[in-house]
Amino acid sequence: MSPWSRAARLYDWQLPLERPALRMLVELLAVSPSDSLLDVGTGTGALLREVERSGGRPARAIGVDVSDRMLARTRAVVPPGTELRRADARALPLPDASADVITCAYLLHLLTGEVRTEVLRELRRVLVPGGRLGVVTVAPPKHALAKLVSAPVRAAAARSSGLLAGLRPLDPAADLQAAGFQVDAVHRTAIGYPSLCIRAIRR
Repeated sequence: MSPWSRAARLYDWQLPLERPALRMLVELLAVSPSDSLLDVGTGTGALLREVERSGGRPARAIGVDVSDRMLARTRAVVPPGTELRRADARALPLPDASADVITCAYLLHLLTGEVRTEVLRELRRVLVPGGRLGVVTVAPPKHALAKLVSAPVRAAAARSSGLLAGLRPLDPAADLQAAGFQVDAVHRTAIGYPSLCIRAIRR
């Protein structure tokens, strides 16, 4: 069982640290009532809940996660009508060009470079041409002092295969460009987890 499945029961305790970045991402994406939205690595549905709070409920919302335990907790809290599916992000159970908006929050920095490439290729397959991809990752430190202070945590996170891996920083802009996306907005949040919120368009 993955560490994230084991943590499903307690995962929402740390959502206040994710929420500022999730709200920023929702603002960047401006989901409309005509959109089809896919949330990959949905966990306990925090991003889907933020979309609902924003008032931009899409025509169709799908949450995908590899963990049955996460999805079991998600069913009770996501907006009515949300579809939940168990799937690996490398093999999404959706047709080509079937989503107008895809979100992927706090997932890419957990993956190896090779797996990240596979996941981004799959996200591009499912997203319509010109569609919006929203990504949140833990932000790399920006200043010399922050780099120095955070070095022990970053080193431990880089070695971890457990929950500490969630603190690995990653700027995914180069990966997104290589996968066929055009990055057109980047915001950094300092409240909660220091995070990068990126909007990219499928070329």
